[in-house]
Amino acid sequence: MLTDEEPVDIVEMARILKLHVDTVRTMARTKAIPGHKPTGKARGTWRFYPSEVREHLDAQRQPGWNQSPQSRGRKRVA
Repeated sequence: MLTDEEPVDIVEMARILKLHVDTVRTMARTKAIPGHKPTGKARGTWRFYPSEVREHLDAQRQPGWNQSPQSRGRKRVA
């Protein structure tokens, strides 16, 4: 990604997303959010571009209530 934006570490990304650090780490590992592990001196530490993460999460959102395909034909029981 070509940007002038500085990448942030996992702690800062967790603060931005208002999630626990372990949750952000799991999301990055499973590619639920875009993250980068640089090589060299900072090897092994996750880095995130906040705008890239926001774009990715916004693209995943769907308007309205997301009903699972399994429950679409079922009647609600009060």
